[in-house]
Amino acid sequence: MQPDTIQAEHRNGNFFIKIFGEFNQATAKSLDRIIRKGYRGRGHVFVNTERLDRILPDGRDYFRCQAGCCDLPEKTMYLIGKKGFEIVPKGGRVIIPPEKKKGGCCGGCKNGSGCCGSGCCKEGGS
Repeated sequence: MQPDTIQAEHRNGNFFIKIFGEFNQATAKSLDRIIRKGYRGRGHVFVNTERLDRILPDGRDYFRCQAGCCDLPEKTMYLIGKKGFEIVPKGGRVIIPPEKKKGGCCGGCKNGSGCCGSGCCKEGGS
């Protein structure tokens, strides 16, 4: 496993984890260990799965087993991204964030009225 496969940080009382690459048994074990060591017993655990390339059955099964029987904070854990559905333990929760708009606009521009003036757009913007 690459050392940069999983990134974790505490922010605003919550524990945020990003997983990159392949979700195999080694990655699942590392994720399990990071959650156990890093979760402080309060706040939520957010596991971002959007950067996973593929999910292998041994990783999925290991993670589901650990979450179901071994004190992982499943009631406060959320998987982020569509791939979260593939590894979420029974009774777990998945968050699907809204798709980001392409083109550099902040989304404050009205249809047909040009730029909102925030400077985010390549065209217009003061």
